Amino acid sequence: MHISMISAISNQGKLHFLLYSESIHSEKLITFMEAIIKTANGRKVYLILEKVHHSKLVAGWAEEHETQIR
Repeated sequence: MHISMISAISNQGKLHFLLYSESIHSEKLITFMEAIIKTANGRKVYLILEKVHHSKLVAGWAEEHETQIR
């Protein structure tokens, strides 16, 4: 069985992660990013993504949420 993980860490050291058994896809990444924004309590979230995650769907989502992410 193949298990992958996507993760984020806050500036307070709080770890957020998602385990999944299939390949990462745009919808799953967007769901994860939305969850991170909800836990940020109105503060801007800085995202560092690998080039592979720059799909049109993710780029559109990022444009819609530009006040919440950087």
